[in-house]
Amino acid sequence: MSNNNRTKLLFLIMAVILVLFLTSCQTAEEKEASDLLSRCKAINDESERDSCYLAASSKVLDLSVCEKIIQERHRGTCYGGIIFKNQLDYSKCDDSSSQDFIDNCNKVLAISTGNIEYCAKIQSESLNDYCKTARAY
Repeated sequence: MSNNNRTKLLFLIMAVILVLFLTSCQTAEEKEASDLLSRCKAINDESERDSCYLAASSKVLDLSVCEKIIQERHRGTCYGGIIFKNQLDYSKCDDSSSQDFIDNCNKVLAISTGNIEYCAKIQSESLNDYCKTARAY
């Protein structure tokens, strides 16, 4: 076997090992996220459970976690965090079946762009009021 073929074989083996390592790390992250969500679900106190889901959302980056949060202000914070971390396409704000998501997505969009037109799309009165005042800062 020539040196060139040995180098190619060695490179291929290293690439396979790297792929296997990265795959196992991702699986560990998914297990950690699943365990964290299970711990949140087991919490009886509503406020503590909401706080747990809010903390978990930054690791899981899944909008369905936000929907488990009871308190509206925490749910909005959850949606906003995921929107920013995932750098979601804001044109999709109105494509959701969740009115909470639509409201919070448009709130984040209005505040980040300074465009009050997005506040008008918010059905929640409290979020709409917040949107109109927060964008001024």
